[in-house]
Amino acid sequence: MRTILPVLTLALVACGKDTDSTEDSGDAGCEVEVRQTYPADGATDFYYKGTIEFQLNKADETAVISIDGVDGESWLNDRNDVVYFQPTDDLAPNSSYTATLSYCTGEPAISFTTSALGETVSESVDLTAFTYSLDLQSGRVIVPEGVGAVLQDYLDFQILVQPTSVENDQIEILGAIPDDTDASHQSYCDPSIPFPAADFSSAPYFQFGPQSTTIDVADMSITIDELMISGTFSADGSWFGGGSLAGEVDTRPLVPLLFPEEENDNAICEFIAGFSVACIPCAGDESIPYCLQIEAVDLVAESTGGEVVEYIELENCHEQCDDTYDENGDFTNAECVL
Repeated sequence: MRTILPVLTLALVACGKDTDSTEDSGDAGCEVEVRQTYPADGATDFYYKGTIEFQLNKADETAVISIDGVDGESWLNDRNDVVYFQPTDDLAPNSSYTATLSYCTGEPAISFTTSALGETVSESVDLTAFTYSLDLQSGRVIVPEGVGAVLQDYLDFQILVQPTSVENDQIEILGAIPDDTDASHQSYCDPSIPFPAADFSSAPYFQFGPQSTTIDVADMSITIDELMISGTFSADGSWFGGGSLAGEVDTRPLVPLLFPEEENDNAICEFIAGFSVACIPCAGDESIPYCLQIEAVDLVAESTGGEVVEYIELENCHEQCDDTYDENGDFTNAECVL
């Protein structure tokens, strides 16, 4: 049985894609090289709220990133081998920038251009008229480091997303999983997911959370602490990008999904420990570390051109779901009322 929550959670755990690499020749003195950058040198679609990264092959505590004319903060990860730069203010859409890394080898630079995201949505655009397909393989995982590519195969999914209301600086969004035979339409046999109202005061950017959320879907109950979801709609409303998903996920309910033959509640945490990633205690349960901190960014959703998403409260409880009735014409779900 597919459900939206395992899909959403796997997106948080495993989204990822490689960026192009940029290398320096290094010198005999420090032997540190730039292994990879984000964005890649020459990129033309960098997100205006994005974070610049230089990934190094070795630690260098002296490494700092700067952008001419742009204020911001530069910092290193715990291993001192990834350097970040976050502008204080959003970058301008459709604009060119150069980021320079100062470190023990020298001062390499990358040039990039931001995408059109960040431009104001046209007044003639009604976002509630669009249904979007959120591609869970379109982004990249940044927390925990190094796990995304390992679980990439689990992310062959899309989620349908439907804005249902835009008013008073808030946007309400309804989610659903697509039908097996037509991904532009929702599955009428699975319940939809009404996400909490999101802050839309910085339109076209939206964000809801962080807030702790427990969502019951079918026979699964998934807890995500400090859940935050965000993104930016394009000016014509045909897509949104820069999507992010972050939170602390209780991995225990996901064990049957990822490891069907495993009865150990700690199976997922034991698996990722092999990649030097540690689970943490879940909120309200300090006994065993079952929770995983996750953050995925750069998710993209395109308009499907399909029908709007309906609110479906229960599994197997819709007139267009073949499994709603048994061979005798009775409801297969005793709680279903149409």
